[in-house]
Amino acid sequence: MFIKDNYDYFLDHEHELKKQLEKLPLCEICGEPICQDKAVYYEDQWICEYCESDLWEQIREDYLKRVCED
Repeated sequence: MFIKDNYDYFLDHEHELKKQLEKLPLCEICGEPICQDKAVYYEDQWICEYCESDLWEQIREDYLKRVCED
C-alpha cells in the first residue's frame, strides 16, 4: 500500500504549477512567464510589467514618433 507523504504532495503541487505556467505568455525580454495582472503588447511581443518599466523611455519615444508622424 502506498501512502503519500508531504513530499509527494509538494511534487504534485509543483507539477500543477508548472502546467499552469506553461499556459501563460512569455516575456520577450526576460523569458519568464507573465504572472502579473499587467503586461504590455509592444511591437508584436509581450513584455512583463518589470521589463516594461525598464523600456518605458523607448516605448514612449516610439509612441510619440508615431503620433507626431500621423
